[in-house]
Amino acid sequence: MKALFIFVLAMMILLFGCATGTQTRNENMKINKSFEDDDNGETAEERAAEEKAIKENNHGTEKAASSEKIAGNTTSYLRYTEATFNKARNENKVIYLYFYATWCPICKKERPTILDAFDEMKFDDVVGFEVHFNDDNTTDEDRAAARKFGVAYQHTTIILNKKGDVSYRSLSPILKDEIISNIREAGGS
Repeated sequence: MKALFIFVLAMMILLFGCATGTQTRNENMKINKSFEDDDNGETAEERAAEEKAIKENNHGTEKAASSEKIAGNTTSYLRYTEATFNKARNENKVIYLYFYATWCPICKKERPTILDAFDEMKFDDVVGFEVHFNDDNTTDEDRAAARKFGVAYQHTTIILNKKGDVSYRSLSPILKDEIISNIREAGGS
């Protein structure tokens, strides 16, 4: 009974940390260290291997000169850089921003949905960016973007219309069709 109480308490702390964005990935890893599997059935070793693969694929290198393409053929989903973001703004594109943390279970669940949406879209006037938030891949440019848009939590989605105004903002999970629909409402076609 005592072990169950400790487990429930630890899970509440983990989920609260993800929701508030105040805990770092390392703090969450310390909490999870005592458990063999997380709520997705993934072991600590599998999580470490995934994070290593992300780093090896240059998702969020500290000195990202240009945006790395993460998904999309026609409609690109890129690793955020200020230069590429500014280029998209100057071209009056609809911009999708997702503030992502490698340690966040909500982000981890939403990411495949986002990638699928960008792989499916055929919009020339839209670009998406993955902006790292409070994880080991977060750059100064990521932090500046979070400040600019008043983002206090990871798993935040923001869509800017062609004028650069925020047309959609949410912390809630979003389905692929909703992503595409909200982008269309912002002027993407």
